[in-house]
Amino acid sequence: MVRVFRTGNNEGLGYAMNFLLTVVNKFGIDCALYFDQDTQYSAVSIEWISEWMVKNAALLNAFPLLNFLPDNRRINTELACQIVNPVKLLINSGSLYYLPKLKNLGFHNKNWFLECVDFEFCFRLAQRGYGIAHVTGCPDLDHLSEQPTGDKHRLYPMKRSFFFILKLLQLSFRALVFGPREYSWIFARNVITHVIHQFTELLIKVKRKVLS
Repeated sequence: MVRVFRTGNNEGLGYAMNFLLTVVNKFGIDCALYFDQDTQYSAVSIEWISEWMVKNAALLNAFPLLNFLPDNRRINTELACQIVNPVKLLINSGSLYYLPKLKNLGFHNKNWFLECVDFEFCFRLAQRGYGIAHVTGCPDLDHLSEQPTGDKHRLYPMKRSFFFILKLLQLSFRALVFGPREYSWIFARNVITHVIHQFTELLIKVKRKVLS
């Protein structure tokens, strides 16, 4: 079954994720698996993840947000249970959402979605004591091939960068005051790396114009 939802406006991914998970939850479905358009996967990937979910269902209560990663080796689903790696932040693409736990927390905040990582959502999970983790070993899964590389550079509009930095600074302050305080540095660090990256991309763009 394929369903297409649209509002006619660019609402942002936070809005979209909130809407989609709410709809899926209303259908009585416990788990939702999300992929971005630039992640490559196959039917083998879906079968592997489905088998992993059946064999490791007990982990979903402790880790209601999991992100699947590839591995050059063919790792069976039982072994994958042993290599669940807890992390502080996750990308959305390739992530499995266990809705019975997450609906009590609240899905993605429509006003806080930031790039490919929803920092605010991961932070709220940490504040409530929920775990998030990587599961390595999924076959035919590729998050990287369609990402900008080489001479392809991503320079964000000034307004978008300003919004990104402002929201992260707000989260950093919130983490410093309310905890977990380690997230304060995580968010501040992402501000620094974003500024450095965008400044570098700007210099590259200016240099190309001068040379052209």
